[in-house]
Amino acid sequence: MKTKEEIEQLAEQYIEDNTGDHYVYCGYIEGYTQCQEDMAKKYTKEDLENAFNSGRGYGVPDNIKDFNSFINSLNKQDNENI
Repeated sequence: MKTKEEIEQLAEQYIEDNTGDHYVYCGYIEGYTQCQEDMAKKYTKEDLENAFNSGRGYGVPDNIKDFNSFINSLNKQDNENI
């Protein structure tokens, strides 16, 4: 994760390259910080299963019948690349 100072430096560079707007600077910092916090969240197996079930039918292969089958298919792909 980037430090507060690194994020501020990125924001300064962004507004120099794109706009001089102070509100963009503040929004950049707030958005970048929120993104880092979201990415650091640890999701439970239940969270992932709920997300899987919510997205069911959107590009999931027909041979994947349930969440556990999906997880096992990922593990199989990982093992084939070793």
